[in-house]
Amino acid sequence: MKKILNVALAAAMAFSVLATAGCNNSSSSASSTPTAHEHIWGEWETVTPATCETNGTEQRVCQTDSSHVETRPINGGHDWADWIYLENATCSTTGLRTRTCKRNPAHYEEEVLSIDPNAHVWRASVYEQRPTCTEGGKQQFICNANPAHRTVLDVPAQHNWSDWTLSDDPDCTQDGEKTHTCSDCGKTETQPVTKLGHAYENGKCVRCEDGPIYPTEDTDIVYLNPRDANSGIQGAGTDYDRFEMKEGYYEVEIGTSGKVWLSFSVTRAGQYALYSIENSK
Repeated sequence: MKKILNVALAAAMAFSVLATAGCNNSSSSASSTPTAHEHIWGEWETVTPATCETNGTEQRVCQTDSSHVETRPINGGHDWADWIYLENATCSTTGLRTRTCKRNPAHYEEEVLSIDPNAHVWRASVYEQRPTCTEGGKQQFICNANPAHRTVLDVPAQHNWSDWTLSDDPDCTQDGEKTHTCSDCGKTETQPVTKLGHAYENGKCVRCEDGPIYPTEDTDIVYLNPRDANSGIQGAGTDYDRFEMKEGYYEVEIGTSGKVWLSFSVTRAGQYALYSIENSK
């Protein structure tokens, strides 16, 4: 039976090769020579599923001429899932893991895991010397898998710190301070807390009421467009031709109307939102 199956599969693949080689587009003239066309293959589709014992087959069909079919085998055999660990190996006992075939869950494998002399399961035990705030200690650890396996490790000195609390609140211009205290020895530690910085809105800080931000010198203002000859306005921009300023308050002279204070906020590179205008002659 297996021999017959192999012969049939070989014949199918031979037909596929012949069909591919003979895939032609004939011209309208009976005397013209046929020319091979480029196949536009569809997706591979399973014809005979592979099993754990036998190979399968799949095929694809030319979308421009469905009489042209290509066939190829699908390798059979087990398709194993990942190992599942039923028991981990320890320093004194073996472990066990198993896996199942995705094609047939009745097929599975088990593997015994060798003893791992370094796979201890430590549990903390008594202090041979309890650590203090200033001196380290020593603590014994016993293996749960084999209590005969023991080790002693150094335990560093450590304070029993409380949570950090603010002893001096930071503000816009001054750093603050935070403190915590050891409940065992009473030692206190402090660390700086970075100042908050100003949070300006419309030229005034919302935290400390600092402001307004007064104008810088005119040299900090860079105009991208010149004074308009008709209106006399310096830096008269359009939606696509704006003048460029740093964020803050500026003094701008518009024609003969006097000086105007402008508050700008950056919205994106090269463009600004106008917050307020105050006219003073």
